[in-house]
Amino acid sequence: MEVKLSIKEEWIRIVGISSTLQIFKKTLNIKIKINLIKMAKLIVFLAFVALSNAGVLEYSQPTIIKQFQPTIIKKVVEAEAPANYQFQYEVNDASTGDVKSQHEKAENGAIKGSYQLNDADGYVRIVDYTADDNNGFQATVRREPLQVVKKIIAQPATVTKIIQPAITKVFAPAHGWA
Repeated sequence: MEVKLSIKEEWIRIVGISSTLQIFKKTLNIKIKINLIKMAKLIVFLAFVALSNAGVLEYSQPTIIKQFQPTIIKKVVEAEAPANYQFQYEVNDASTGDVKSQHEKAENGAIKGSYQLNDADGYVRIVDYTADDNNGFQATVRREPLQVVKKIIAQPATVTKIIQPAITKVFAPAHGWA
């Protein structure tokens, strides 16, 4: 069924549709603009990803390969004969109780020596040593008592009592007084 509208009603209907279309068009334009901005950002991002994977954005200088021949330096070292020496010292400090001595001698690379010191426990420690290229360092250590101490056990003291008779003096009157 067809409904006939008056001109006025038809005009209102057309104006209403027109305004609705304009509102729809503005909304559509805003949405399209927002979507276009998002799409452009996505395209730029994907372009950078593609370029970085392709290696275009990386910068590196060309590699120059140089070949060097090592310089050989020969230094002739003359072997020196081992030093021959001899030394000794002694310490005997009565104020501190420090008593020690050492002597050492080296001939043709072989070292021979000895040192001794007084330990606090009443023994003297004596070390004889040798060192050479064949046997390395070798030492013999011995301990000896400083002096032979005889233990003297004290005997109990004996007490003797001497009993003497008491001396009595008697005074007698010399002149007859009694």
